[in-house]
Amino acid sequence: MKIRNADKRIILTDEQVEAMQENGLKRSDVYNRIFGLNWTVDKAVSKPVRGRN
Repeated sequence: MKIRNADKRIILTDEQVEAMQENGLKRSDVYNRIFGLNWTVDKAVSKPVRGRN
């Protein structure tokens, strides 16, 4: 579930925070995915970080 307001705050559920931690994501990664790439909150926390070449 995504919850946003006008000042671009993101409210994450406990399950979303757990998924974020399991996938090695920082809060800034999730924020950039949501507002920079227009991803949904669920997609932003569930996709792991790609490794660099």
